[in-house]
Amino acid sequence: MNSRQKELLRTLVHYARDGKIKETIVPIPFGQPTRFAILVHGEDSFIFRRISDLDSLCDAGYMRYRWNRQGLGKIYTITEAGFTAVADDFQTPPPIGFDLEIAELIHTMSGGTLKVDGLEERGELSQIIDDPVLRHTAVDALTSQLLQAARSELSWPDFTIYEKASRRLKEELFYARPRATRLQELVCILAGLAEIKTSIAFTLQAWTYLYPLLLIGATRIEQELTGHEKPKKAGGL
Repeated sequence: MNSRQKELLRTLVHYARDGKIKETIVPIPFGQPTRFAILVHGEDSFIFRRISDLDSLCDAGYMRYRWNRQGLGKIYTITEAGFTAVADDFQTPPPIGFDLEIAELIHTMSGGTLKVDGLEERGELSQIIDDPVLRHTAVDALTSQLLQAARSELSWPDFTIYEKASRRLKEELFYARPRATRLQELVCILAGLAEIKTSIAFTLQAWTYLYPLLLIGATRIEQELTGHEKPKKAGGL
């Protein structure tokens, strides 16, 4: 990430702390050569040239985005890691993947064909990890979608095994510190790599739900081992 991108984030955080930009940031293209404007309450619009700078900030974990309802444009949000980075002048790098948005991950992995109801809002990995209610909701939603896909793929005896493994995976993810070896065993079953043989198409679909579940488990294991705490937001939107 270069100095121009850091300065862009500093500016956006400044406006956000002062309540001059909305929680969601929608860049508006205009002019030739194309520039982009962000509406600022009580001031002239903020103008910048490279939309790719926002995507670079997303790649670094300092911002995130989702597609608008038409799927034609991105709506950006500053993450907690972004506020923290500006507060400490970029001395502490954000944890990799900690502010990953689960719904966007599923959308990307499935080529835009799948989504999980209930994860559209407050679906960042960091929020799900730190909020027991959100974590329960996310794990429940992901495993329910997985089972729904399995019903049309498996015979009843195989589905019985599958449902049991799914239930045990949920239980494991609700523990204070999930066991890595147990997670691996259960995921192998649910991906059709052990005990149950499934089609390649189903395995690909299953991984769309299993990968975020593994991220939740792996991040919780890492937190317990390192004593990691989520960075505090320096300002709010």
